Amino acid sequence: YGYESTTNIISNNTLWDNYHGIYLVDSDYTTASNNNLTSSDVYSLFVHKGTTNSYFNNNNLSAGLEAIRIKSSSNGNQFTGNLISNHTTYGVYSTDSDSNTFTNNTIQNNSANVYISNSNTYNFVNNTITLGISGIQAIASSDGLMLTNNTINSTTNTTPCLEINDSSNADIS
Repeated sequence: YGYESTTNIISNNTLWDNYHGIYLVDSDYTTASNNNLTSSDVYSLFVHKGTTNSYFNNNNLSAGLEAIRIKSSSNGNQFTGNLISNHTTYGVYSTDSDSNTFTNNTIQNNSANVYISNSNTYNFVNNTITLGISGIQAIASSDGLMLTNNTINSTTNTTPCLEINDSSNADIS
């Protein structure tokens, strides 16, 4: 648990069977890398209340309720090379946070893989987002979504693999 702290390094840990794996509140410039987080009761990784300019690299987040929750002006964070799998609700869930980037991640087999609400300028580059009821949902003024060279699918015939609703300026290439 990091609260109002800066320049934290969390690396090479195994965290399992906990309420939250890594929980950051207003903790800027944190680097979390090469961690295994398994069977969290709520969030494997909670990036909350103004946690900015942090890096989350090469982590394995598996088997829990929700993998990554980004909330309340947690802006400018980078998620690279993570495996995010087997969560009963969301792989990534973001509300009210902007300018976060996901590159070279595998987000798979979560009930819903990626949900973004009222979160602007999200970039997804070279990710594999598969085997969930939905791939990416960007709703409620989630403007400026950029998707580049991703593989995205959904496992049902009733839910789209990509939903952009009440949002503008998406760039899909």
